Amino acid sequence: MVLVDGDAAAADGWPGSKESEQRSNLMHYITLFDKVWGCNSIVVFSERRRENSDQLTPDRIQFAGPRWTVAQHMARIADTDRSSTNSPSAALIATNQPQLFRNASTISIGELLDYFIAP
Repeated sequence: MVLVDGDAAAADGWPGSKESEQRSNLMHYITLFDKVWGCNSIVVFSERRRENSDQLTPDRIQFAGPRWTVAQHMARIADTDRSSTNSPSAALIATNQPQLFRNASTISIGELLDYFIAP
């Protein structure tokens, strides 16, 4: 499983676009990424921006609730996944805050976007 900070990845990947276009572009490429690499990605967006997500594929998206930040929600998913598989590296986490995920394998948002966007 790959966990992605959707707000950061969408904004960094398509900075000049509307938020709805950013999210749509991200989800398009995440779908392709999953097909190529055989992954099951979960993209986490902030709850406060749910209204810009009407056209997105719901089975790949989760929203951080009003009490949680995106990073906190991602940490909860990673912890649940590790406890269910007994594997300390069950998730690869794409984030710009790797210090929050000390016991997981992380890549930066830029590294993830390198798979999608040619320099």
